[in-house]
Amino acid sequence: MILAKNIRYYRIKLGYTQEELAAKCNMHDNYISKVELGKVSIGVNNIEKIAKALKVHPSDLLKSHLEKAD
Repeated sequence: MILAKNIRYYRIKLGYTQEELAAKCNMHDNYISKVELGKVSIGVNNIEKIAKALKVHPSDLLKSHLEKAD
């Protein structure tokens, strides 16, 4: 669930809707919703696409909230 929460955190931080993030990643907004809810598995390629769209390193999406330097 850390990955799901972090994707949502960074998406909201940038002011993106799920639809906007999905468009930036060339994914369906329903998929982004399911990712944020932790209902689907996400592969490394999609983690990299989402991280790029969110302007963070892929490893930032895998860190626990306590490790963030915000």
